[in-house]
Amino acid sequence: MVLGDLGKRINRAIRQMSDATVIDETVVKEMLNEIAKALLEADVNIKYVAQLKNRVLNRLKFEELAAGVNKRKMIQGAVVDELCALLDSGRDPVPLKKGKPNV
Repeated sequence: MVLGDLGKRINRAIRQMSDATVIDETVVKEMLNEIAKALLEADVNIKYVAQLKNRVLNRLKFEELAAGVNKRKMIQGAVVDELCALLDSGRDPVPLKKGKPNV
């Protein structure tokens, strides 16, 4: 139930950002705050949540974006990429051996 609720809350925050008429830093910060609240309620370490917020904000430079760039897609992509980076340990999985206990 916790993961399902977390996914719903993250989707809701991204949808609210997408429904906004003008996308600027305040809208992005509100979305990131909603995602941070959802992650903290799901018992994610506060250090990782702060790291996620900082990485997303550093990745999105609103002053440097061209006029024709789809900001919604860029923001969604940045959030998804940083959430995946948060979950990725960077290590290879343990190789399983046939015929032997792998526990």
